Amino acid sequence: MKVLIVVTMTNNFGKKGSYNSQEIGLARGLTELGHDVAIYKSVVNKDEAGEEQINSHAKIIYIKCPYMGSNGLMPTKSFDRSADVLIQFADIQLSVPRIYRWAIKNGIKYIPYVGVDSSRSHNRIIKFITESLGKRNFQIYRMCGCAAKNTDIAQRLKDRGIKNVRLAPVCIDFEQVKKDCADVDRATLRKKWKIPENARVILFVGRLIKNKRPVDLVNLFSKLEKNSFLIMIGTGMLKNTVKSEIERLNLRDRVFMFDEIPNTEIWQFYRMADVFVNLNKREIWGMALLEAMYYRVGIIAADAPGPRCITGNGEYGFLAESDEELLEFLKIDPFPQKISAAAFERVTAVFRWKKTAEIIMSLIESAELN
Repeated sequence: MKVLIVVTMTNNFGKKGSYNSQEIGLARGLTELGHDVAIYKSVVNKDEAGEEQINSHAKIIYIKCPYMGSNGLMPTKSFDRSADVLIQFADIQLSVPRIYRWAIKNGIKYIPYVGVDSSRSHNRIIKFITESLGKRNFQIYRMCGCAAKNTDIAQRLKDRGIKNVRLAPVCIDFEQVKKDCADVDRATLRKKWKIPENARVILFVGRLIKNKRPVDLVNLFSKLEKNSFLIMIGTGMLKNTVKSEIERLNLRDRVFMFDEIPNTEIWQFYRMADVFVNLNKREIWGMALLEAMYYRVGIIAADAPGPRCITGNGEYGFLAESDEELLEFLKIDPFPQKISAAAFERVTAVFRWKKTAEIIMSLIESAELN
């Protein structure tokens, strides 16, 4: 079949050149099933527009378009009308009704892929407008069914009266990972990045924004033994606040901050780390959690929908219901190797895009689908 994937988000989701982007992973999974795939992705800068070939059966087309907030108002005139299926990373994107109508008009099956059912904006007016308009999306989902990214969103969609919901988890793009990572000497890497060889290394990868709680992480870290070191990879509006907190707590020699690490080198930090931590209490998924599991790094996370789904209620990592519990987990040294080994087995067996592609495509057999 010929499949279109449409991504209208204009925030960091699927940012051009990003590591382990969901739409490219899904495209590769679909090509493994024998389908031809074209991804249409919104960008806001003219110099980002263009086309790239992913493999012999998949390509990505970046289209410059107007936008409102994180909603790209992508034109449909360049879409391939000969396609059989259109999968949209939908959520509560404003474009859903228009793209759905385009698919119906051209006799193309429409499948929404959903990870969010409510606005994350802290602005009450924007939140009200977005959620009011988002109700149109739920009417479409009731008619055609949808794929859900985690168990919590699947249940919430069902609670909204959407009967045909399939759980289709976000996965790792195994074309992007360092497959022989375990063969690389960790001491050599630590020497390269000036990390003490015998240190206990805690890793954070994510944006330095309120929901990710990087300032709280620095405070928790300050209560650990002095043989612990923290690596923080990411940037954001709280960057200067995080730096000030590090200075205030006299941690400058034990906390290493990097704005960005090239995709080709990120694996080195997972290899050096003993523990990966995620403090986001509203985390809807967590790609970095999957990466940490692949690189056999112990997972410690605040209990949230994404980590809960990924770690199986704590079987493959520690889930904390409070900061006090997070701190207790961070004090466990060494992290149980049995758990991190089981997590590796889980991520390589369960979180494969080919499997998720099969689940999503199974929706076209539904009697309720358009």
